[in-house]
Amino acid sequence: MKVKELYNKFKNANKLEFIRKNNRVIAISMISFSGMLCLGMGIMLPFVPVTKNNDIVFLQIKSEQIEKKKSNEIVLKEMESEVNQPLSVDVKDYVDTTKLDSKVIKKLKLDTSAVNISEPGNYTYTIKYKNKTYNGIYIIKEKPLPQVDKMTLKNLKFTIGDILPKNAEAYIEEQLSDEVKANLQIDLSKVNMNAAGNYPYSVSYNGRFYTGLITVEEKPAPAAETPPADTTQEGTQN
Repeated sequence: MKVKELYNKFKNANKLEFIRKNNRVIAISMISFSGMLCLGMGIMLPFVPVTKNNDIVFLQIKSEQIEKKKSNEIVLKEMESEVNQPLSVDVKDYVDTTKLDSKVIKKLKLDTSAVNISEPGNYTYTIKYKNKTYNGIYIIKEKPLPQVDKMTLKNLKFTIGDILPKNAEAYIEEQLSDEVKANLQIDLSKVNMNAAGNYPYSVSYNGRFYTGLITVEEKPAPAAETPPADTTQEGTQN
């Protein structure tokens, strides 16, 4: 009988009954190596005497887990995070731990001092082990801006000599979050506050442009002064 068939019979049968029926010493070993299950079965040589009273013989099952040997090759990961996001200080986040023994991992020294989390770009981090230095890439990405579904610019009127406001609320109809307002670009370069006329202005946000109109009017003419009333009276002669 094949080993696999015999093992399946043993696995699915009543173990005590299986031993009684076979009436011999059976040794089964199971070794797990790299996810593969290997079975080995040995039966006592024929010269082992068989008892007539069906005495229970000895069955031994041995299971061993053989750990795959680590190569201890230091392979760094390409890291990335958003602007102003704190960097991990755990060295295991930066290396392929499947290749490293735990004793090696404990001796790795991580250095991320060259990574500027406040500025998007590609930076280098290092890991030192014994007398060697390994360089990895750390990418700092722009944080995605909040989505704005609608933005309507106001058409405004000013008088020559007025000072244009700087706050976003003066130009935009909708209520916007502080994060959105902080990332608006308001362009008033075409507006001449020293001459009457209609001038376009624009607001850009997250790659989209919006336009509005500013009207600059002449200063109203000063009201004509009314001469003061004559309060003098001529004298009456008797």
